[in-house]
Amino acid sequence: MVVSKSDKFLFVPSLIWVPFGKRRAKDITFDVASVFESHGVEFVHDEATRVDTTAQQVYTPRGVHRYGYLLIASGFKPQFDVAPDLEPGRRSYYCSASLEKAEQAWDGWKKFVDDPGAVVIGATQGAGRFGAACEFFFNFAYRLKKKRLHKKGPITFVTAKQAASLKKRFTNRRELDIPSLHATRIGCRRDPLS
Repeated sequence: MVVSKSDKFLFVPSLIWVPFGKRRAKDITFDVASVFESHGVEFVHDEATRVDTTAQQVYTPRGVHRYGYLLIASGFKPQFDVAPDLEPGRRSYYCSASLEKAEQAWDGWKKFVDDPGAVVIGATQGAGRFGAACEFFFNFAYRLKKKRLHKKGPITFVTAKQAASLKKRFTNRRELDIPSLHATRIGCRRDPLS
């Protein structure tokens, strides 16, 4: 049995293509019910609100479900409160952490193409995956060059990782040809899980 508040599968790695119009929701999502059904797996479209490990039960608003083994795939939830004013869609700030936010970033990209300028791309302290920010940066830089906008303003890459090695890696890529790339490391607390 699978319990999920979403009835769609989202291929998260493809979210970096949505802000540039290279992927749409229909390209990176599909309904899961029929897939589970074809494999003999019961699908419950509901939100798990409580787990009783002693009774081996999962509670949802519509019922109680018994289990023998429990696997919780919680996904991730971005923390926009780690820096002031870091709310997607405000003050020309965009994010590709969900399909909805990536679609908002597509609107932001179109505005940027009409009126290019300085850009900051990165990941804040506490980010679980810095690779996505790097992938997005390379995608953004490629799209800039393709539209001949790569010399219209500086690009700053912000990371809690070592910035010097990233800057060297970025500037050694001739295909980017970004005359004013800055890589900056921001301070961060040590992650207690690392």
